Amino acid sequence: MFKWNTETDGNEEFDINTALNANWDKVDKHANVSVASVTIAKNTTITNGYQVTLPVQYQVGNNSLELRLNSEVLKLATDTADGHYKEVGTAGTLSNKIQFYRTSADGSWTLDEAVTLTAIVRGVEQDTSSTDSTGESGVQS
Repeated sequence: MFKWNTETDGNEEFDINTALNANWDKVDKHANVSVASVTIAKNTTITNGYQVTLPVQYQVGNNSLELRLNSEVLKLATDTADGHYKEVGTAGTLSNKIQFYRTSADGSWTLDEAVTLTAIVRGVEQDTSSTDSTGESGVQS
């Protein structure tokens, strides 16, 4: 990381690319955070097991994925805890799919308006050269 030396760099011209942009690029790369969203259309009926393909990959089972529906943080469901969604795949592997999970008797709901599902992935390097097995990202039932 670049750092100004106040004793020797005092007369240097301020270079935004060196002093700021390059440093932030390094921080972003080290933090390895990816954020991407997908829209789920109005009048979509979300059932137990409704699957969504995310535009980013996460590692199954390592808490690298955070999901938000509009601004509400969704809770990961496990075998022992209720939640809003389950990860799809084998622990330790990369996936870009989730399934909505409902524990209520009805187990489904219909969206009154389009919603944005935002995936925040931490610590997983993204492979931008490939997509999922369907060749696309988005909502799938």
